[in-house]
Amino acid sequence: MSTSESRGAIARIFRRSWRTWLFALGAIFVVADVAYHIYGEQAGTAGRTITAPPAAEATAIASTQTGIVRLSPEQRAAAGITVESVAFKPHAETFRAPGEVRVNDYATSNVTSRLRATVISRQGKLGDRVPAGQVLVRLYSADMADAESAFVLASKTFTRVNSLKAYVSGQQFDEAEVKRDEARGRLETYGLAASRIADLASNGLANRSAGEFEISAPQAGIITSDAFRAGEVVEPGKTLFEISNLSSVWVEAQVSPEIASRISGTRARLTAGGRAYDARIVQVLQQLNETTRTVGVRLEVANAGGGLKPGQYADVELYSASAPELFVPTVALLRNGDGGWIVYVEDALAAFHPVPVTPLHAAGDETAITGIQPGAKIVTMGAFFVKSEAEKSAFGDED
Repeated sequence: MSTSESRGAIARIFRRSWRTWLFALGAIFVVADVAYHIYGEQAGTAGRTITAPPAAEATAIASTQTGIVRLSPEQRAAAGITVESVAFKPHAETFRAPGEVRVNDYATSNVTSRLRATVISRQGKLGDRVPAGQVLVRLYSADMADAESAFVLASKTFTRVNSLKAYVSGQQFDEAEVKRDEARGRLETYGLAASRIADLASNGLANRSAGEFEISAPQAGIITSDAFRAGEVVEPGKTLFEISNLSSVWVEAQVSPEIASRISGTRARLTAGGRAYDARIVQVLQQLNETTRTVGVRLEVANAGGGLKPGQYADVELYSASAPELFVPTVALLRNGDGGWIVYVEDALAAFHPVPVTPLHAAGDETAITGIQPGAKIVTMGAFFVKSEAEKSAFGDED
C-alpha cells in the first residue's frame, strides 16, 4: 500500500470512530437527564408533608394487606361507632346442670307408728299446714292395750304399797316401783304421749278404751305425704305422714365428676317456674350415682313464698373460683375471611386495625377473650360498619 492510500484509510477510520463516540455521548446525556428528574423529584418530596384528603370527603382508606381503616368524624358519628378500653374483670366460670326440688330433710319429720296398729281415723291430710302438737291420726293396737293395762295395774300396786310403806319391807316397795317404771317405759317406747301416760296413772282407763292412741305432729309445717287409709293395718315404722317446713327447700343438681372438682365456694343460682332464686351449696355428695355416673350437688334455697314445690325441676348455675379475664361486648366480635374471630383496635392515629382473638366463654352479653392486651381500645359498637368499609376499600383497590 502506498503512503497516500495508508493516509486515506486512517482518515476513514477516524471519521467512523468520531460518529460512534458522538452517539455514545448523546445516549449518556439522555440517561443522566432522566435519572436527574426521577431522583430529583423523590428528593424534593421526601422533606415535604403530603396533605391528607379533606375530612368532609369519604376518607375510608384500607390496605388489602393489613385491613387498616380510617374513618372521618362524620362517618363515625353517622355509624354510631363507640370505642372503649378493655380491662381485666374478676369472673367465675358458670356450670349449668339440671336439678330437682326436694324437701329439706333437716326441716322434715316422719310420723310413724312404733307398733303394729289399725288406723281408726285421721285428722290431717295432704297439703294441710299444721302446728306442732296437733293430733293427726287415731289408731288401735292390741299391744298398746296390753301395755296400758299393765301400767294401770302397776301404778295402782305402787300407790297401795307406798301408802303402806311403814308396814312393808323395802324389797316389796322397790319391786312395786320397778314394775311401775318398767310399764311406763314400755308405753313411752310405743310413743304414747306423756299427757296420756299421766292420765292413766291418775285415772286409770276410766271411760277410754284400752289400746286406742293418738299420734300428733312433732313439728310445725305442711303435710307433704300421707300414704295410708282409714282401716288399714300399718306395720311398725311405716310412714303415715311427712311434715316439712317448706320455708327452706333443697335442690339437688347432677354434674360430672370433672365439673364437681371445679366448683368453688357456696354461691349458686337456679331458675324454676319462670323465677330466679339465689341458693347456697350445702354439700357436694361423695358417692357417684351408679346409673347416671354423675355427682350430686345439694343446694339450700329460701322459699318463704312457697314458689318452689318438691318434685319440681330447676335449672341450676354453679361457679368456679373467680379469676381475672378480659371481657369485650359480644357484638364487638366479628368473623374474618378465614373463619376466625377479630376485634377492631384503634391505634394512636385513630385508625382501626383488625386483631385476631380467641373467644373463651360468654357471660351475659360479654365474652372473655385472649389476643389483646388490657388497655387496648376496641370498637364496641359499629364494628360491622368498620369491617364493611375495609372490605369495600379492598374491592375498590382490586378494580
